[in-house]
Amino acid sequence: MGRATDPRHRYESEKERVSKLPDGDADAITEFLRALDPEDLGYQHTKNGKIDTKAASTLVSYGRALRLLTDELDDDLLDVSTGTFNEQFATWKDDGFADKTIKQRQSALIKFLRYHGDAARADPDGIVFVKVENPNGTIEPEDVLTGDDVEAMRSACSNWRDQCLIDMLAYTGQRVRAIQTLRLKDVDPKEGESGRYRLNTDDLGLKGADKIGEKRPLLGAQKAVCEWTRSHPTGDPDDYLITGLPGSNRPNGVSAGDYLGRTSLMTRLKVLADRADVEKDVNPHAFRHFFVTTCKRDYDMDDSKVKFLIGHNQDSRVMETTYQHLSDQEFNLAVEESHGYEVEKDDSALTPATCITCDEPLPGSAKACPGCGTVYPRVQIS
Repeated sequence: MGRATDPRHRYESEKERVSKLPDGDADAITEFLRALDPEDLGYQHTKNGKIDTKAASTLVSYGRALRLLTDELDDDLLDVSTGTFNEQFATWKDDGFADKTIKQRQSALIKFLRYHGDAARADPDGIVFVKVENPNGTIEPEDVLTGDDVEAMRSACSNWRDQCLIDMLAYTGQRVRAIQTLRLKDVDPKEGESGRYRLNTDDLGLKGADKIGEKRPLLGAQKAVCEWTRSHPTGDPDDYLITGLPGSNRPNGVSAGDYLGRTSLMTRLKVLADRADVEKDVNPHAFRHFFVTTCKRDYDMDDSKVKFLIGHNQDSRVMETTYQHLSDQEFNLAVEESHGYEVEKDDSALTPATCITCDEPLPGSAKACPGCGTVYPRVQIS
């Protein structure tokens, strides 16, 4: 058997990759793997009074699953809450990952949490397995954020950082990790018609979105990005865009230019939703669904452009699975309209409530600002 296919060799290679993780995760995962390794006498794990071991191939799977989780989460695995783990698995589900893949990763995590016991914050019994009642992971229309929901949250913002966060999530459709890791030098609100941004390809947690083209439009996020970059606490091009507010208290080891952690980001979204009386789920992925729904429903954008904007490969089936409700909804409206029914159509959710140039109030159907003449909708992607 060649070294590349030898389970033992693959296991040692996986341990080497794990060792390069931050110390907390590297130590916790390595100890877990060694405890289940029948050839490693340094640690032993007992289950029901018997020594519990796993085959090298299983340990490879465990190591890889836990390593991939560390790429997506800000805190050490032992410090992550049950809810945050479940949100990550839901995100993978929404992104089209197979149920089998997600369940394998959940199984590895549950085993890891049970091994570490009270040292782990998360409850292994609280990890929710992927629901199979909806095998394609489709989204119900009533669960999608509306333009009014997003505008209410924007209005609830008391600073440009928060509005920049909301607008980047709502008007780019990018995954939360992509938004978190954008640096000041990755955004240019003055380029093109609506500004441009480039994903931080130095980051390891983007799951391939950085490979789908390069620059993308800021669209409705242009003004908030422009204003926030002017008041950014450091102004250093290498520092992150979405960071703590100037003068805010920061945890030990966190500097002014570090990105806002996932827990802080989620807390901020929930605070803004409460202020705005938005009762729907406002996790970052909800804004991604809002963006795709708006692109398809309001702009009739073809699937290839939507995939480009949100960072999916052109052969991705996300539009046929996760966003199937869009084509169903369009079909129903077309049938009703053809039979003489008056079909109510929402104003465009990508047209901001106020002009990004002069702050003149805009109706959702505005093609140009009545005050300064700025043209809308601004959805060019080239």
